[in-house]
Amino acid sequence: MLKRLGLLITAAIAMFLPISSGAAYAAYPTAYNITYQTLTNTPANGMPYGYVHRTITLIDDSSGYGWYTYVDPAAHPEPGKCETRTGRIIAGNYDWTDWLMPKDGFYIHQSILTEPAKQVQYVINCELRLDHYGNYWWGSALDPH
Repeated sequence: MLKRLGLLITAAIAMFLPISSGAAYAAYPTAYNITYQTLTNTPANGMPYGYVHRTITLIDDSSGYGWYTYVDPAAHPEPGKCETRTGRIIAGNYDWTDWLMPKDGFYIHQSILTEPAKQVQYVINCELRLDHYGNYWWGSALDPH
């Protein structure tokens, strides 16, 4: 009787679980390296840099990752000066660092993934302008494909 009750409970729980199908990446959500900061729409050389850092373990995913910079509310990237990366990133334990560097009238946003043990580094850059002085979420995101 207890065995039968256990099977019924297991079956009932299984009915409410999502069905897993498709690529393995579905189990891995987009990862973010972001911070919240007050920024000006009139940055200048010599102003302090913004900085955010975390560590992340990346698996060897043959489908690769999408990696991009992130600003909310939205910024205006300079045409042709905002890099993204789509493709394979070697598996490992990475230091993930984002810098926001004020320049005269715009920012350079640099995101860096460094795997010290394998001496591997990936970098993307984006030049951007902000519409207004205010509070922004900024950083970068890694999206498993």
